[in-house]
Amino acid sequence: MLTHRRLLMSMMVAFMVLGRIGPSVSVAQKPKKPSFVPLIKEISLSKLVFPIKPFGLKKPMAIKTMKDLKEVFGEKGAAKIKEQVDFEKRFLVFFQWGTSGGDQFSYRIDKKKKKPEIIFTFRPGRTDDFFPHSGLYAIKIGIKWRFQQLPSVT
Repeated sequence: MLTHRRLLMSMMVAFMVLGRIGPSVSVAQKPKKPSFVPLIKEISLSKLVFPIKPFGLKKPMAIKTMKDLKEVFGEKGAAKIKEQVDFEKRFLVFFQWGTSGGDQFSYRIDKKKKKPEIIFTFRPGRTDDFFPHSGLYAIKIGIKWRFQQLPSVT
């Protein structure tokens, strides 16, 4: 017959054993939720060296494959950018131009339509200098986008 002390010891051992293997056996893993993909994400181009290509602000380059990415940014640049983009969920839009250092470039999301649309806006600066500009954006597949030039800053 178990004494009170032996009964307590047996229960403690049982709890310790069940505590270690119990949760891993009895708790089912939660199914993974689909990850949220924002409509647009700016991709960092800092510390990247890439050649200036002959396309302008009004005709940005759409990059949909790794091959396209390598053509624009080279092997090393493409590898760094690939870390920030999943081509199964996004494509890239690359703007590159050279004008005034006071240029203003941004985007907004127009949600007035059935599907949201990304509108890139450009406002020329008025300074009399030349400055190279570039912007790389990852856009969710299926989202429309367009470019809009605004009047210069007064």
